[in-house]
Amino acid sequence: MNTNLKALAGLLGIGALMGLTGVGATAQSAFRPPAVPLVTFNPYLSIWSEATNLTDDVTRHWTHREQSLTSMIRVDGRTYRLMGRDPKEVPA
Repeated sequence: MNTNLKALAGLLGIGALMGLTGVGATAQSAFRPPAVPLVTFNPYLSIWSEATNLTDDVTRHWTHREQSLTSMIRVDGRTYRLMGRDPKEVPA
């Protein structure tokens, strides 16, 4: 490969990387994936969060079927919900 083609390939790679990482993007067009993996073992065992906040919805299998995970923490005698939609009476 000649030097010009290598330079062009490098520039294209940098441009693609800048587009994927949101360099130069405004706050309004920030990248947000449709789901975030929380537990992955293989394609048949994976649990994802499709919500913006972990406490907004239940976690799901990649098939969109509910696979609810709940996480709570107790701080100074008060319980808070870190992940999961339920129980509703526990504050997020």
